[in-house]
Amino acid sequence: MGKNQRELFTKLDFNKLLETAYEYRKKDKYDEALAVINEAILLFPDSNILEFAYWERGNIYKCLEKYELALADINKAMCIAPELIRGILYDRIHIYEKMNEHSLAIIDYSFNIDYSYGEIHRVMYRQVETENVENQIKKLYRFIRNDLEYRGKLYQKMGCTRKAEKDFDRASKIWDTHISECKYYFS
Repeated sequence: MGKNQRELFTKLDFNKLLETAYEYRKKDKYDEALAVINEAILLFPDSNILEFAYWERGNIYKCLEKYELALADINKAMCIAPELIRGILYDRIHIYEKMNEHSLAIIDYSFNIDYSYGEIHRVMYRQVETENVENQIKKLYRFIRNDLEYRGKLYQKMGCTRKAEKDFDRASKIWDTHISECKYYFS
């Protein structure tokens, strides 16, 4: 990157650099995206949202099929901001799938499923507004249903038919579980 470009980037804020890298990535301009995100990390190493730069760079590396580098940055983002684990894990799952590391993807899906169940119970015990709680719970059950279905598909790819069928069955019954839990907690 030339001196003039570096001076231009120093005048931009970190968020703008992230946004620019994201836009380049969405336009399949990966080299440009990588240059911008690397500059953001170099110029703002103490940013309070640095995890987003590593997360974005991990996604850029994923697009470039540099999966080991992608995993390193995705994992770094997760270490910096464990509260974003669900979203970050989805990207890590996709990397594992690209690498045909289905067992590792299944572990992350399993973690997300367990995490969502834990969130449901935390939401229920923090009840403030019943309507808001119910919407949050519905959203979490959608996450669980989707994760069960995707994990089931991976089990199928691996030839684990019984585990796949079990996940598909659980996913199909998730709304029954949701309705019975809501009746119990909100009656």
